[in-house]
Amino acid sequence: MFEIFKKFSKKKDEKKSYSFPFSYYSGSGISNANRDFGRISDEAYLQNVIAYMAVNKIAICASGINLQVLDSSGDIVADSALNDLLERPNVSQSQKEFFIDLISYYALSGNSYILQNFGVSNDVNRAQPIELEIINPAFVTICQSMRNTIPESYRVDLRDGTQVVYPVDQVTGMSQIIHVKSFNPAPNSKFIGTSSASPSSRAIDSHNEASEWNLSLLRNGARSSGAIVAPDGMNLSDEQFNKLRQELEQSYSGASNAGRPMLLEGGLDFKEMSLSPKDMDFINSQSNSARDIARAFGVPPVLLGLPGDSTYNNQEEANQSFYDDTVIPTLALALNKLNMAMSDKFGGLTISFDKNEISALLPRRKQLWEIAESSSFLTINEKRELVGFAAVDGGDVILTSTSEIPLGFAETDDEKQMFINALVSDGLDEAVAKSMADLKYVETKR
Repeated sequence: MFEIFKKFSKKKDEKKSYSFPFSYYSGSGISNANRDFGRISDEAYLQNVIAYMAVNKIAICASGINLQVLDSSGDIVADSALNDLLERPNVSQSQKEFFIDLISYYALSGNSYILQNFGVSNDVNRAQPIELEIINPAFVTICQSMRNTIPESYRVDLRDGTQVVYPVDQVTGMSQIIHVKSFNPAPNSKFIGTSSASPSSRAIDSHNEASEWNLSLLRNGARSSGAIVAPDGMNLSDEQFNKLRQELEQSYSGASNAGRPMLLEGGLDFKEMSLSPKDMDFINSQSNSARDIARAFGVPPVLLGLPGDSTYNNQEEANQSFYDDTVIPTLALALNKLNMAMSDKFGGLTISFDKNEISALLPRRKQLWEIAESSSFLTINEKRELVGFAAVDGGDVILTSTSEIPLGFAETDDEKQMFINALVSDGLDEAVAKSMADLKYVETKR
């Protein structure tokens, strides 16, 4: 792979294009899968329940947030071509299905590719897309010129074996392909995002191996393997040995034969090999791996029902953190890429969402409302701004209890003293009476 750099260094004046496919195989196990999305999707998603739950939770929660179309002033637009496209991105998917696919591919591979269908037009800079379609990252190859800072084209492999190349405008950076990707520090992977399965690859391999071990143990009746011991002086011929092994595999192996009594002859004896507590400690090993996988995908382990995580006081707090740290940033990144590609084509309209409408964050909003409501030193408009509402006419005033008035409203100091005298005459201690007078005639600092 490093040959490309040698070629480039020898011929500086020759412009060459090189392809960096998303997929290639190297070694075994997901920790060696590198950028092979086929293996990642198989071993990290189809075979690992923790990664499967994490990806689904991110995608379903992100797709469940209500989206809205805004004009350049920030006002909500209810009827436009962008609204129609957002409601039905393509003939086979609803908005929710579309974003589940988009977020799932991004969470699993670090890349999502969206193909814009412009109809009869080929103008990637001006034409409005009439459809948006998600492309499986396994079918996409990014081609780049070594001198450019943006891709040269995207090559898509079709199921019939043909290929379609979608060029990138080298001036505007526009293409029919909208690429949503995560950060990747690798110098030769500049245009390919990092899969969340990469940093958790060893944990996924460990979790899968532990699951396979436990399954094998269960198939053997939850018992360890043993040895068949021949008496002293007895040697089995190759034919006898192979026949015995074949009989053991056919009659005593597998879940259907668990617990079946073994019939031995010729003085043969079965000796069970016990496992040490250390060898049997797969529960803790699996739990640790499961928590590492969940964290790598940005999901608090407690939300996946994993024990042993005490980072959050309760599930409500963990859910808020999940939305703050994972769901909202992921959806915001996807919408940002969509808006960069389509906003100008739809007259400056953008796709957005209102955080105040996210149900998972309502407990925090409720707490903020209570703080604003109990703040006696804030004006009405200041309280409204604190909770995200617009100012109203006449709202630049402070409301106060009818039992409290500003000190300046008292006609004379004698009025306050008369109030104190009245309380003392009723038998109240003078110090207490003065304190009550101070509370009654509150001096407002505003």
